[in-house]
Amino acid sequence: MAFIARAPRKSATSSGNGGAVLSIGRQAFIHCTGGAGERTALFDEKGAGVGDVIDGLEVEIVGWMPRGAATRYLVRSIRTDAVGWIGLANLRTTPTACSPESLAPVAPAAVWIDPRRRAERSKKGDGAPQGRGRSR
Repeated sequence: MAFIARAPRKSATSSGNGGAVLSIGRQAFIHCTGGAGERTALFDEKGAGVGDVIDGLEVEIVGWMPRGAATRYLVRSIRTDAVGWIGLANLRTTPTACSPESLAPVAPAAVWIDPRRRAERSKKGDGAPQGRGRSR
């Protein structure tokens, strides 16, 4: 049976511009590049400013307009009556902003074990782990 080669599918979690895709009904938080205490503007569907919101405010996503790099989300504040459109760059999924260092996985430091030294230790019987393969 032959299989037909197909082009790889695009990921459902990618917006095509390298950013995340947030679903309607999801809770998110306002993200301001200046950090805590900063504000960002909310807009109506024509692009006119309708108010502003503070960094860290919890919102619910109630709509979206796919526009590639200019995708906009309609958000409604959980605590106030603020409603408006905002760009993806001004939304995050965590209550507090994460630093790039905290997002990077921390791998344990690599340790070089000289194979000759390991062989010497196993001959002396000092508790070095023994392999499970066939004996030579």
